[in-house]
Amino acid sequence: MSLVLLGVDFRQAALDLRVALSYDAPAARALLARAREVEGLREAAILSTCNRTEFYLVVDHQDAAARWLQLLRRDRPTARATDPACLLTRHVDAAAAGHLFAVAAGLDSAILGDAHVNGQVKRAYDQAREAGTLGPVLHRAFQQAFAVAKRVRRETALGRGHVSIGGCVAHQLAYAAPLARRVSIIGTGAVATDVARHLAKRGIYDLTIVSKDRGRATELATHVGGRGAVVPQLEDWLADADVVIGATGTSVPVLTSAMLALAGSASSARQGHRPSRLVVCDLGVPRNVDADIEARVFTIDDIRARQDAALTARESAVPAARRLVDAAVEGWTAWHRERALVPAIVGLYARERARREEMAARLWGRAGRAQVHLDARLRRAGRQLLHRQVVALRAKAAGYPGTPGGPAARVTVQG
Repeated sequence: MSLVLLGVDFRQAALDLRVALSYDAPAARALLARAREVEGLREAAILSTCNRTEFYLVVDHQDAAARWLQLLRRDRPTARATDPACLLTRHVDAAAAGHLFAVAAGLDSAILGDAHVNGQVKRAYDQAREAGTLGPVLHRAFQQAFAVAKRVRRETALGRGHVSIGGCVAHQLAYAAPLARRVSIIGTGAVATDVARHLAKRGIYDLTIVSKDRGRATELATHVGGRGAVVPQLEDWLADADVVIGATGTSVPVLTSAMLALAGSASSARQGHRPSRLVVCDLGVPRNVDADIEARVFTIDDIRARQDAALTARESAVPAARRLVDAAVEGWTAWHRERALVPAIVGLYARERARREEMAARLWGRAGRAQVHLDARLRRAGRQLLHRQVVALRAKAAGYPGTPGGPAARVTVQG
């Protein structure tokens, strides 16, 4: 049996192609339920995220992988990734396991060291287990992936620091405005959403989402436990805000000096006004905030400098993380090779037992009461002989290129 990986990811497939081949939880369960239709397929798991869709298969022979592609074409007839003219990346045995380990560890993610990917790998494992398509080979591969991901995060700097804009903003505010609690976020796009989610995770901020579209503001606010507001209400919220974050694509500033001056006057007139000078984080390009406002301002360049520092630290940890992954691949390969020997070893012991019982049957008539001792001696002698054969068999398998888990090439297949 071989472990085979087929799939597409962000490096080789455009977004529309990945979307066409993506599988949410219900769709993945439905496809796994049809795995029994594929002759020669023993185990299957589906890892589907916004950046990749990968099918981990355990097959008796390579024809089963081609049959799986046929099943995909029936399931997603319009997905170009399953078209015969589209090449899918293929990894086999050790290369497939190594790819899974690297993905779980964050070495193959769009954001280097992304910890969320390991959670997505765990969901793929759980889906396969619930669908009944998880067997000993995939179980071992996924469990080893989780173990190496844990070691990478514990023993290297690959996952340290913040490299997403939202994570960097949250870290910047924790350092620059530790007493801030009331935060207004202007915008509902990808950047604003990322910032809102990271701030919500901290659990200490009172979030207000401001947008031209009340529906979008309310929708995002609901997801992060805040409140929604529209742009005309911005001046009212500014009076109470400790932090204002601009994250819109507008071509003109949405936060002006005049607005802040009015908000500052209103804030001073209220009991319990902000404890310190307003902090503004301007993530817009062009800028969302007037350059001459009276506030402590951080721009997208400040955030990107923090991103770059964290990314540099993570990149320096890649060699150490790769060594951990490589060591895990060696361990998995040794296990996979030895597992392939199980039928041969079982057969050796079965034949030894048959010969021993045949010999004992001929001798028992003359042995009388000594038959028990004779049987024990025959069993011991047989096991000693087989031990040498089994050791030799395992040694041969460890260096035999044709065994499962041997040097596995990274190739492409045409479906």
